[in-house]
Amino acid sequence: MRELHREEIGDRRVRLLASPDGRYTVTIEVRGPRGAWEDISFVADRDLALHTASLCYRLRLTEQEARAIAWGESECPPPSPAPPLVEVAKNVA
Repeated sequence: MRELHREEIGDRRVRLLASPDGRYTVTIEVRGPRGAWEDISFVADRDLALHTASLCYRLRLTEQEARAIAWGESECPPPSPAPPLVEVAKNVA
């Protein structure tokens, strides 16, 4: 992995990494009591393409539902819940 950007603030460090296959990862680390960096990142931080696609999908879904309400289409069905992240991943891939 190639480090694209790094920022350290006190005992915290955030890094943006790029893998050879074009995937981007954010790592969030905290300095432990012995001075070693420990990764405290979430799983979603490791696959930014999937995370971003999921956020965009949910944003667009909410936006479309809001437009229907704003246009006064009260006969439209109630909004469906967003699919689990696994379903979004299948559609993105």
